[in-house]
Amino acid sequence: MLLAQTAGRRRLRRVRRTPSWKRRMRGALRQPAEHFESALKTFAGLVLAAAAKATGEEKVSTSVEPRMDGTLRIALTGRLRAVVDWIDVPDAEARAGESVGRLVLREGSEAFGSAALKAVRAACLLAVRDPRYALLTYANRGLREFVCDDGAMDRLIARRLTPARTELYGFVFERADEDEGPVYRLHFARSDGARLEALVSTPNQLTRPLQRIGPMEMGVNATGPEGQGAPTGEAAVHRAVVAVSFLLARALHDRMSLDVPPRSAKDKEYFEGGEGDANKPISSADFVPEAAWRRFFTPFEIERDAISDFQLLDPAVMIQHGELECNYIQPSYEGALKFHRPLWKFEKLIDCEQEGFSTYLGDVDLIYGGSDKLDRLLSEIRSSKGGERFIFFNETCVSRIVGDDVRRSIKRHEQAGGAPVVTLDITLSSPGAILADMVRQFKALAENDGSTGKTGETVSVALIGYPLDRGAVELGRLLDSLGLGETVFLLPQMGTTLLRKARDARLVVSAPVADWKAIAAEIAGEEKPLLTLPLPYGVEGVRRWGAAILDALGLGEGCASLDARCDEIKGRFEREIAPRTQGCGLGFVLAKSEMSRLVDPTGLFGIPVVRFLDELGFGLHIFLYTGEAAKDAPEAASQLGALVSDESRLRVTPFSDQATLAAALREASDVQAVYSQYSFDRRLLNVGKATWSLHDLEKGLEGALRTAERLARRCAWTGPAKWGAHVRARGWADA
Repeated sequence: MLLAQTAGRRRLRRVRRTPSWKRRMRGALRQPAEHFESALKTFAGLVLAAAAKATGEEKVSTSVEPRMDGTLRIALTGRLRAVVDWIDVPDAEARAGESVGRLVLREGSEAFGSAALKAVRAACLLAVRDPRYALLTYANRGLREFVCDDGAMDRLIARRLTPARTELYGFVFERADEDEGPVYRLHFARSDGARLEALVSTPNQLTRPLQRIGPMEMGVNATGPEGQGAPTGEAAVHRAVVAVSFLLARALHDRMSLDVPPRSAKDKEYFEGGEGDANKPISSADFVPEAAWRRFFTPFEIERDAISDFQLLDPAVMIQHGELECNYIQPSYEGALKFHRPLWKFEKLIDCEQEGFSTYLGDVDLIYGGSDKLDRLLSEIRSSKGGERFIFFNETCVSRIVGDDVRRSIKRHEQAGGAPVVTLDITLSSPGAILADMVRQFKALAENDGSTGKTGETVSVALIGYPLDRGAVELGRLLDSLGLGETVFLLPQMGTTLLRKARDARLVVSAPVADWKAIAAEIAGEEKPLLTLPLPYGVEGVRRWGAAILDALGLGEGCASLDARCDEIKGRFEREIAPRTQGCGLGFVLAKSEMSRLVDPTGLFGIPVVRFLDELGFGLHIFLYTGEAAKDAPEAASQLGALVSDESRLRVTPFSDQATLAAALREASDVQAVYSQYSFDRRLLNVGKATWSLHDLEKGLEGALRTAERLARRCAWTGPAKWGAHVRARGWADA
């Protein structure tokens, strides 16, 4: 015991001496890890404190050295002299306690025993759980395939690099960008003007690769001020290069395979031919002023429906941390009129207990921060002791702009025994990347909630990317009648129960959309077969889809029953509905660069729309923007002609300007309704045409009948032809 004097009062009080290892531990936990060097030093303090506590040794020092291959070498000196390497280890080879990787004792003194090694492992585990040590921990350990898609850069950085804040030995992270190839570039700058550029690419693309990291290659360019010569301070530059290599090696492991998909349709159609800027987000492509008059697709907006219509089927509490406008700028509640028509018909067929809250940040909160408001809300939720399985948390743009430390609030909530939190990370590159991140979080919840065994239910098929509507329920019943048992539908609906059922399924089937395929591959893993099939629209589409599933499960004998059911529905269609669709015509307005949406099912969100409409008996009329190249029209007709049963029901009309398009639409007597993703499209009403979109299409056998009836009624509606000319469309020809 010591006597300590309090300044001012001259009062003596007794204080207890805190062991040195505890002082070092507290100091390490208080220090931020904004810089790589700081993270190394504070981590060394954690290791030192843990080892000293476990062994009682006080005269110990530690050093931590990152290596280019991703190894973190931990050296202890003094009586606990030892060298320990923190390396990665495949999950299949991991032993108990190795969830963070493996510690390999390279050399050690007699005093360094199993207790000290366990203490070092405990320090590593603490670092993994603390976001301040994200620069040192492994990322993507469970990722078996690195896909070079829109989310590739997010997976490389793995939330560890922050522009203008993350520093590696004097080099501050500036930005990240991507070139064709693909080649991913990370840019760092030093205060003296020196620059460091790390390049990551698929094999055999870099002229002078520095090393192989996982399935890819890495290179480094270092320049002095104003790009002249090599930067000064070779030792510091070398340490920064090692740090970058270490970070990337901990994000890309040797077990990964590499998938380089072809350039996506949305990139091709909006960023080629001078119609868009490849350096701008896809959201800006929907509203290019020069081309807005001929845009009838809204790819970014309807992709975002995958987020706004994301349905949780578990008891949960929903929290939106933001201001009032966020709730209404993009209304997603039932019956709301949006700027664009929804991507799919979604019906919430499963009720579950859910509550929703918002912090409703006001002016004062924006000035002083809204973390206190969030803390109070989380505290009230904990004290209410509801039956929520988790909290779904959406941090909006405003909170991020003012710099609320929501991670700390969430961490305090979970440490206090609150329900786990699943976050919606809107900073990721695309709706697909956001969904994939949420799936990984739900997967971790499903694996950590104690339900590690089988669900006890016979689940044959997990369908990924099938909205849970009437058509989906009917498809599930169809598969059940063929002897397949229960079918689970995952995405855009999600929940821990659904994920556990998907884990138990014998077969995983994905819609042919890049975002869904990447998520399906992660759910299927290496042990389950994975099929990618066009969505089952139309009788023949269901027939092909069902036969592929039966064959994959070794149940080919069920094809006879499937054929009988398909023939029954086809007979009903020919007797009751086909006479009404004869003479009905549907139109598309698109550019040549958008043709992939009709020719390739992956181009229109997995729906083989041309084959489907042709099967239902509708004529198709394509209004094709060719600019000055009218010769493109025959080529487009040839591509589409291969997809229809009767080419006489297919027409292609080229146009080059707004007046030509308006006149062609007005004079097209064979077309009664034209595709548009915009709600209440005045352009089409003005020329006497009704509107239809993907929202009108339903999958499944009975869904095909409902779709045919719905579109036949739309074509028979005389309102646009009678009164449409009175509807004005600003900027539209002759409006």
